[in-house]
Amino acid sequence: MENWKRAVIAGSIGTSAILFVKGKGAAGVLAAGVGLAVLASEYPEKFEELREDLPYYVERGSRFLE
Repeated sequence: MENWKRAVIAGSIGTSAILFVKGKGAAGVLAAGVGLAVLASEYPEKFEELREDLPYYVERGSRFLE
């Protein structure tokens, strides 16, 4: 992974955490989304696997909460 991508991901995660602590949830989600988008562009096959397995994870989480 290129250094600028690592910097964008780390910066967006840090910014997101600070925004959540300050109570600005919408801006925090947006900042986290930027980091996830850059990460997804680097590893598209992993995110495709996650997307395909998402119904399983949701069902498993629902069972855990019951």
